Amino acid sequence: MRNALLIGFLALILVGCSEQENTNTEQPFDPQQCSGGKCDIWGEDDRAETWEHDGTFEGSHVRSVGVLVEDNNLVQNGDGSVSTVGLSNLGSIYGLCEDVRFAEQPVLGYCSGFLAAEDLFVTAGHCLGDDIHATCERTSILFDYAYLDPLDSMMDPAGDFASDNAYRCEEVILSDFDSDIYYSNDVAILRLDRPVTDRPPLEFRRTGTIQPDTPVFMIGYPSGLPMKVATGGVVVDSVHTGQWHEPIIMDAERGFFFDLDMFGGNSGGPIFNANTGLVEGVAHAYSGQNFVQSEQESCFELGVCGENAVCPFYPGAYPVTEYAAIIDAESGGAPPPPVDSCQMMQTTSYGSVGELTTVIQAQARVADCSGGDEGCPVLRGQVGYSWLGEDPSTEPEFFRWIDTDRIATAFDGQGDIHGAAVLPPGEAGIFSVATRFTTDGGLSWRYCDLDDDDEFDPARLGYLVVDAEEILDQSLREEAVSEGWQATDIVWEPADGGYARLSTRDDSELRTPVLDLSSYQEVILEFFVAKWGSGGDGPVTVEFSVDGGLSWDSQELDSPIPQDSSYVYAGPFILPEVSSETVLRFTRTKSASQKRLRDVRVLGFQ
Repeated sequence: MRNALLIGFLALILVGCSEQENTNTEQPFDPQQCSGGKCDIWGEDDRAETWEHDGTFEGSHVRSVGVLVEDNNLVQNGDGSVSTVGLSNLGSIYGLCEDVRFAEQPVLGYCSGFLAAEDLFVTAGHCLGDDIHATCERTSILFDYAYLDPLDSMMDPAGDFASDNAYRCEEVILSDFDSDIYYSNDVAILRLDRPVTDRPPLEFRRTGTIQPDTPVFMIGYPSGLPMKVATGGVVVDSVHTGQWHEPIIMDAERGFFFDLDMFGGNSGGPIFNANTGLVEGVAHAYSGQNFVQSEQESCFELGVCGENAVCPFYPGAYPVTEYAAIIDAESGGAPPPPVDSCQMMQTTSYGSVGELTTVIQAQARVADCSGGDEGCPVLRGQVGYSWLGEDPSTEPEFFRWIDTDRIATAFDGQGDIHGAAVLPPGEAGIFSVATRFTTDGGLSWRYCDLDDDDEFDPARLGYLVVDAEEILDQSLREEAVSEGWQATDIVWEPADGGYARLSTRDDSELRTPVLDLSSYQEVILEFFVAKWGSGGDGPVTVEFSVDGGLSWDSQELDSPIPQDSSYVYAGPFILPEVSSETVLRFTRTKSASQKRLRDVRVLGFQ
């Protein structure tokens, strides 16, 4: 099973997306035509130089936004200055027509970001690539790479910079990004080589979410150009623009979308609330074509969404809210609150290849934070699945993790219930399911099993059963034994929804019909059991025979031990051996109390 498992699972946050026929006459969107795969102009090009916003609300934030630069483009001069080297202008890199805005300006950086604390810099996780630490070692962060004065508009800002403007990436504190998951979290927190003392950290949203139609603006380095301020945008409440796709609403806790003019190079840059000045999120998602072939000339011009370019998606950003605790802790503040308790809420989920499961749920509690209408803003959950037998707490890399959304307040009002629908692996089988929670942006996790005690037990994980064939499904809730079953000293109870009662300790026995399981590679058993009456607690024991019941294998399967009349799930048990004459029998030889038994299922995988 493990060797056959396909790693390329796709976790879908967007459910119900249906493509429409493309009626636009332009060629389909090709991300490779964009700088970094993220690009769009919506209506007029609203990007402006920083000096054009001097004395404005927007202009008050520009000095705290920096650009990530490869070290081979910077040289330390030894006199307190840094020089840029090896640069080309935007026009020559992309073969732009002469009248394209900013075509003569130099291209230096590859991503944007902002100062979140004295020595902490926030950017997008995808900016670091797969080898995050190697990227950090060869990256500098440069501030004030911009036209700060109107007289600079005709000048090349590439040249010498005061060394106080250039900082090294000292450490990757957090890189939260999964390239296999569309619209995953996409945030990185870097520690700089020294504190920044000549410009203030930016304030960011710590609770709640930004609402649709809220005006926003963006500061960053589009296409690696000197800093630009883009204004005139609003938050939109859907992911798709209507070009190719029906508009799909996105949960605001998973990100938000906007119609600002965003290019590659803006990735990681701050998206600001134009009403409050707070950073709302980190720019990430692409939209359409950046540069398109000019009809009159053999050069490229700006792509304008809906005019000469198809933009199926609005550009998007990820909230900074859930990273507030780790930013505070890493900058000398109070550590984030711990996850006090957590518990999975489903034993087994069922799915089919290519179809989303029902929502898999778990609940967690953070003291003085969980509960209420919004729950704990720094609490983040994930559900993951892997091969049977893997321990997520010791080998989380073997699990496929999907971010959850908060969907309710826990029944006691003291916790938060999170959940996510997942797309199963690309093959039939049975897989372990785990959940985990963090309050520090993913630096540390609390792993949850089916119990709410403090000890994590990898043997108490949930299960995901994918495309199993039903072999036997017997409710045992009727007032008589079903055809083919054999019952000895069984009481058939119609009360409490119906069940079969295993009565006396030694004689009570229930056998399945003879099952031909010879064509199945793997067979699983599951059932529900509860206690009946007084007597010591104990399990229901299942024995199996491969010769039609003439002999019984010495291996036995014991159910969990029910404590009262509440039913507990038993399984899924993988039968250690099967044949064309398989029989299962249920007894209570290891239990002093009588047992209620119902909903027996046998499932197989060809």
